[in-house]
Amino acid sequence: MSKEILREIIEDFSPEKFINFFRIKNPHFRPLKINLGIENEDFTLAEKIGEIQFQDSDIIFCTIKVLKELTERSGKKKQYEVGKKILKNENSDAGIFIFYDKEKNFRFSLIYTEYFGTKRKFSYFKRFTYFVSKNQTNNTFLKQIGEGDFSSLEKIKEAFSVEPITKEFYKEIQTWFFGALDKIHFPDNKEENKPLHLIRLLSRLIFIWFIKQKGLIPDKIFDPEELKNIVKDFNPSPASNSNNYYNAILQNLFFATLNQPKSERGWAFDEGFPQNKATYGIKTLYRYEDKFLISPKEVMEIFSEIPFINGGLFDCLDKDDVGGEIVDGFTRRENKQAKIPDYLFFAQEFPVSLEKYQIKSGKKARGLINILKSYNFTIDEATPIDQEVALDPELLGKIFENLLAVYNPETATTARKATGSYYTPREIVEYMVHQSLLEYFKNKPLDIPEEKIDLILSYSDEKVELEEKQKEKIIEIISEIKIIDPACGSGAFPMGVLNKLVYVLGKLDPENKYWKKIQMRKLKEELKKLSEKDEKEIEERFKELEESFNENIFYPDYARKLYLIENCIFGVDIQQIATQLSKLRFFISLIIDQKVDKNKENFGIIPLPNLDLKFITANSLIGLGVEKTIQKTLFGNEKIQNILDQIKEQYHRYFRAKLRRDKKKVREEIEKLERELAETLKFAVKSEKEKELEKLIYISKKIKEEIEKIKLEPNQFQIIEQPKLFGGVSRLKIDLKKEKIKQKLKQLKEIEEKIKETQKIITGDALNQIAQKILAFKPFDPNYSNPWFDPEWMFGIDDGFDIVIANPPYIQLQKALNKTQKYADLYQNEGYETFDRMGDIYCLFYEKGIQILKPKGILTYISSNKWMRAGYGKKLRSFFLKYNPLVLIDLGPGVFESATVDTCILILQKDKNQNKLKALTLKPQDRKNIYQAFKEKSILLSNLNSGVWFIGTEAERKLKEKIEKIGKPLKDWDVKIYYGIKTGLNKAFIITTEKRNEILANCKTEEERKRTEAIIKPILRGRDIKRYYYKWAGLWVIIIPAGWTNENKGKEKPETFIEKTFPALMKHLKQFELEAKKRDDQGDYWWELRHCAYYSEFEKEKVVWTPVNSEYSFAVLPPGYYFINSVFMITGDNVKYLCALLNSKLMRYYFTFIFSSEKEYNYASEEKVKNIAIPLPTSENRYIVNQIESLVDKIISIKKQNPNADTTEYEKQIDQLVYKLYNLTEEEIKIVEKYE
Repeated sequence: MSKEILREIIEDFSPEKFINFFRIKNPHFRPLKINLGIENEDFTLAEKIGEIQFQDSDIIFCTIKVLKELTERSGKKKQYEVGKKILKNENSDAGIFIFYDKEKNFRFSLIYTEYFGTKRKFSYFKRFTYFVSKNQTNNTFLKQIGEGDFSSLEKIKEAFSVEPITKEFYKEIQTWFFGALDKIHFPDNKEENKPLHLIRLLSRLIFIWFIKQKGLIPDKIFDPEELKNIVKDFNPSPASNSNNYYNAILQNLFFATLNQPKSERGWAFDEGFPQNKATYGIKTLYRYEDKFLISPKEVMEIFSEIPFINGGLFDCLDKDDVGGEIVDGFTRRENKQAKIPDYLFFAQEFPVSLEKYQIKSGKKARGLINILKSYNFTIDEATPIDQEVALDPELLGKIFENLLAVYNPETATTARKATGSYYTPREIVEYMVHQSLLEYFKNKPLDIPEEKIDLILSYSDEKVELEEKQKEKIIEIISEIKIIDPACGSGAFPMGVLNKLVYVLGKLDPENKYWKKIQMRKLKEELKKLSEKDEKEIEERFKELEESFNENIFYPDYARKLYLIENCIFGVDIQQIATQLSKLRFFISLIIDQKVDKNKENFGIIPLPNLDLKFITANSLIGLGVEKTIQKTLFGNEKIQNILDQIKEQYHRYFRAKLRRDKKKVREEIEKLERELAETLKFAVKSEKEKELEKLIYISKKIKEEIEKIKLEPNQFQIIEQPKLFGGVSRLKIDLKKEKIKQKLKQLKEIEEKIKETQKIITGDALNQIAQKILAFKPFDPNYSNPWFDPEWMFGIDDGFDIVIANPPYIQLQKALNKTQKYADLYQNEGYETFDRMGDIYCLFYEKGIQILKPKGILTYISSNKWMRAGYGKKLRSFFLKYNPLVLIDLGPGVFESATVDTCILILQKDKNQNKLKALTLKPQDRKNIYQAFKEKSILLSNLNSGVWFIGTEAERKLKEKIEKIGKPLKDWDVKIYYGIKTGLNKAFIITTEKRNEILANCKTEEERKRTEAIIKPILRGRDIKRYYYKWAGLWVIIIPAGWTNENKGKEKPETFIEKTFPALMKHLKQFELEAKKRDDQGDYWWELRHCAYYSEFEKEKVVWTPVNSEYSFAVLPPGYYFINSVFMITGDNVKYLCALLNSKLMRYYFTFIFSSEKEYNYASEEKVKNIAIPLPTSENRYIVNQIESLVDKIISIKKQNPNADTTEYEKQIDQLVYKLYNLTEEEIKIVEKYE
């Protein structure tokens, strides 16, 4: 019913129809008709049409007519301001505002007040919007608002949430992606490259879908009915093998249309060898005339409606040299063409099988074009306070990060099982960007209070009072900023930085007056330095600058973005596809601020800049190999500096080059200069090293002369008296002459080692290797990942960055990089202070980030928080203390929808440690407003050292130290910790009581029955473990240990022996034989379990627990009970005492507060339990231990009779006894009880 009314409204809008709609959605809706008195050049007929009073809030409903044409982007800011003003005047919590025009398009917006904390303190407004027009897909609006629940304000907010759409879209794309993998063919035909090919296709097509929102791509090339008359043999049916659509339409669209100016478009006809040679390798000409039903001229007419875009996204990756690598398969040679069936784009559904990818999904997928048509897209990037309820570029970043994770073998397994786990959430990005810029501005000579800077950066409506000189100074500082993400992925942080800086520029300089003045001055300075003056180029550059600020061509944000991208923002990632996706985000961001005019050349679209030198594919952690001291000397070398200046000139030229031939010319010039640089560098380094060698030889000679002089001196002795351990004094005679010679010989040895090293560099191959590295740098080859990174050589930045911001990868260095190498092997000789073979790669990223910062620069990372507590983090903690940590926020798990990843944010300044680190353990409810939570709840951390970094008050820190002083870590007890049984095939080896009885009943003899009964053991799952006790579900595990068959079979064949020994049992197992043989976890034969050295421990009394649970639950398990591998056990003495301590309030406090960040989710890993500090039973505390064990016996006895019985009183008594064990004071007990 609701959807039908919405469809009527879309077809024929009227405010009255919405009144009817809201009545249906909520019977408490009170219709009104109150004129709001808003009449101006933008708005008229502003009316409050109703309201709903909820128990704890209210919402008003308003309709407002706009006097100008309403589009997806038009008037959004003014409409937002009007909505906020009405809410303030009406003193309402929220409002639904419907802005409509004479064409009956409308914007359906929810604006509400965001409160912070339980006292409902005003924070800021938020807006979520649907743009609705009968000329576009409105599926998202119809589904979410039509099906949405309007029973409360929170439910209404859910109807405006973009998360369900994103998840639904990702699920469809994921199903399509994996369903398509085995149905596509690319020239290399390598299985491992297929994900990369598909991600590239998706990125190109989705970019096109975004620019389609601007009316730049005709619908007919995505319309099956039209395509039947355009493409030969076009058939969207899965039963068909037709694959002409991808080649004829999409490849020609990508490479010969979007990548070629309209005036230069033409055909590379297939006319046989001699004729084809003339157009061989020109990848910007149309191909496949034989795949069309229409003439080449008619094909060009279809594509003539599409502008030239440039930017590199649509560069064909096939090498144009003879025998070169064919990647995209855009070729007239049929055996080298890419083949993608038509149905993968247009099928209503096609069957997919995703089991091999470990994905639980539907058995059918829709064609990609059909999927894209089903969703609303918006080209506007959302901000934390304003979001279109549609798929935007930021949300698509989530999708690509997940697909990138699939392509990356390190993360593939988890990526296939999760959604959103590799993409930093928007609120985290916003906080990190905001805080980084705040710290950056605080260090600049602005003479503006921190509160005002914070206000400038915030989305608050509060007006900032600044003098014009102050505004200009801030804008000047922004123009000079240099920010890099060394692990940029799909560009979340670079894009977050861009959006924030654009917002600030718009706030301070709405007319772009100062921004233009600065860019004009910079251009003049740059042109003065040109090595070769070209009047035409100079004139063109001034014209381009004027055009970029022309609001008839661009929206004001275009010029802000263009110059920020060119001069301020950089990214690096080891994966080629990641940097391509970062560029994609920036391309979309630039194109949305261009105004389309079909009467102008190229429809008024200015081709996009080239970002190959802004986002570079490289290994951020491996350097060029030039020592810093030499590098500084080299940059003082006039010839080298001259070449570098010329390269920088070419970089700027390349950024703006539009035509393929111009780009090629600039690339060739850069490559020529790099060759010259490599040779010059080689000789310059050699020259510097020869000077250094000369100096070292001179020092060596002088030391030798000094030694000879000392030898000629008279003997000298010194008597030193030292007290003896048991009284008295001993006298030590020291030969001073001998000691002097010893010191000089030590100096000489060090100098001679340096001489050898320097000679090795001069005569060896090191200089050639550095030169070869520079020559191997291929920023223009999207198929190449550079094995090293250096900002001086790659970006021309020789004094470091102002801000380094990232979410670095989390990879244990002990993991295999390839068949012969671990990650640790790759990085062990790179000179990292924080390197630890047992550590994680993110530690090295921290160090690299600090290395490439300017003095006083700001590093802001989100990473795993294990470095705060883990042994391998000791080096990193020590390293941080050399600098100035400013902010530490322990986010705990769940940030990336992967509960086992605990994360933190660290902000650090490259400066002397001021010991002013403020820290916070963030609660989930505070994630929406991290800044406010930090401001109100953070604490100062003092007395930090290389030990564990603990976030807590002074009283909490002392309590922690007391627990650790009185207790002893379990790892130092005489106990053993193991995990449970891994069968590798539970459905075969874990059976019900009914199946066990059936197997035993089928035994032919009593001996067989006894043998069989002996190897079938009761088994528990994680869910069966409760506090103190367990609920056995009547399951059993078949245990034939690895090695048992060979030990007992004698000379019999194993199969004969096992079937003769356990005939009834083997009858059951035989039905699983094929699957059992494929599993990794098996013994010598498929019926055996994997090797396990501790089966005997299961036959003892033990404490058991499951690491993943909503709360910690430790139970005492009697001998003979087994459990699956998700359960852990402790065996040894004092089992009941240990169980009680681990279940106690004090230990729960210690666990959650010390080892985890969230009470809501705990991960009691073996490592964490090993480090729990528990007092050993002694003669002094034995009376308390006995009382505790007696109470445990009572609890177990009660739970045996009734597992659901309430034993709270006994558990409280245990808690009090545990406090006694640790000698806690009343104040300390209050801390624990309060946290609980």
